[in-house]
Amino acid sequence: MAFADTIPDVQSWDIQVLGTDISQSAVAHASRGIYSRLEIGRGMDPAHLKKHFVERGEDWQVNDQIRSMCYFEQRNLHDSMTALGPFDIIFCRNVAIYFSPEDQKKLFSNLAKVLAPNGWFFAGSSESLSYLGPQWKAQQHCRSNCYRPNMKVPTSV
Repeated sequence: MAFADTIPDVQSWDIQVLGTDISQSAVAHASRGIYSRLEIGRGMDPAHLKKHFVERGEDWQVNDQIRSMCYFEQRNLHDSMTALGPFDIIFCRNVAIYFSPEDQKKLFSNLAKVLAPNGWFFAGSSESLSYLGPQWKAQQHCRSNCYRPNMKVPTSV
C-alpha cells in the first residue's frame, strides 16, 4: 500500500513483496488478504481502507492490484536465507525482541547477506542494532529506525 500511495504508476514497476512467518496459519491468513472489521479497526485509516480494500460482507479484502504484488511463505528466521533476495528493502519489525542477543546478531547478519548493496533495512522502534558494528548506525526515515548495512560508498579515483 505504501508503494501504491507513493508511486503514481506503481503497476508498471516490478514490485514483489515477500511476507514470511513461522506459523503456517499466519501465512495462510496473510495470503487470503481478508481481514475482519476488528482487524481493520486496529489502525487502518478510512482513506486507505477505501483505496486498497474491497468490502466482502462483514470483512475486507486487499484489492487485486496490491495482492498481485505480494506472496507469502512459511519461514523460520533462524534458517539460512541465501536462496532469497537480493532485497532492496527488508522490514523486520518487532520480531527480534523475542530472540536472544546471540540469535539477534545471527538474524541481522543473515538478513544483511540478502539485502542489496544500497538496500534499506527497517527495524522496530524499540530495536537498536548499533551494537552490531558501525555499518548498523541507525538512521531515521519516515519516523522509523532504518539501517543501510551494505551501503556502497563511492571510492575516489
